[in-house]
Amino acid sequence: MSPQQEAHQHADVLDEGLARLAVTGPEFRGGLSNHGPMAAEAMIRLGRPEAVEPWLDGYLPLLEEPPRASDRITDQTWPEAMGVPRRVTDWELYLRDQLADEPWQLVLARWWQRLVPGLAAHATHGIIRTSHAARSLAEVQTSERLHELGRGLAYWASGYLELPGGTGSGGGLTLDAAISQPIPFVHAVTAPVAARSVLGLLPGGVAQPSYDALWRTAAALYSAYAADSAPEPPLSEPPWPADLISRAVGTGDEHAIKFTEACLRLYSESADPILLQAAERACRLLG
Repeated sequence: MSPQQEAHQHADVLDEGLARLAVTGPEFRGGLSNHGPMAAEAMIRLGRPEAVEPWLDGYLPLLEEPPRASDRITDQTWPEAMGVPRRVTDWELYLRDQLADEPWQLVLARWWQRLVPGLAAHATHGIIRTSHAARSLAEVQTSERLHELGRGLAYWASGYLELPGGTGSGGGLTLDAAISQPIPFVHAVTAPVAARSVLGLLPGGVAQPSYDALWRTAAALYSAYAADSAPEPPLSEPPWPADLISRAVGTGDEHAIKFTEACLRLYSESADPILLQAAERACRLLG
């Protein structure tokens, strides 16, 4: 199979998965985020498109229908709908109209700038889902991917949440000095990696506010969950990336899959073995 044929096959797998997921809501079981679109895209990025359909067969029965639309959002009323989770379907319809009328890159740029101060929305799943959708659209534009971008932005907008405190990142400490140790919290990694993967699609001016908001969110996660943690010693022999892919997909856990894809994406650029150790640890805990 040629690279072009393989790319088309992978595109078909993702679009078929998104079509199956289109009738599901963004949350289930009282507030758990629907990871279906993100996990499907991550498995394809990991080179395991054949795993998507059987994984969805097991995941789809867990999901619920989306909430009903309640009141139409307009260009004048959207600010009052920010951060109102029950209006997620109103947001989806509003953004779907914009994506039908304008290039998706313009819609993404406009709403990214409006939403990035509140990227803590739904434990960062709004920005993550949006980023997975945008990077898939950058490769192939289809109606399924356009609709998924709208759903990602809608989930982000409906859960918009700004953290207290300042918005700048003007401190003089290094990363290690600021957080005492590297810590592989899933969302503290997947959110910035997902956002970083689409920054090239956005205006240059959004990079700094995106970084600032992501830093503050990661610091909040660390402060809340890792104050008394101790660093693990590094593995003498980090696992091979191919083994990690098999382990992540084998767990069937959406967080393990997304986290491993994010770590391996960074590892391909930095070759830092801590990324392999973090992915191995996540697969062990989540599997």
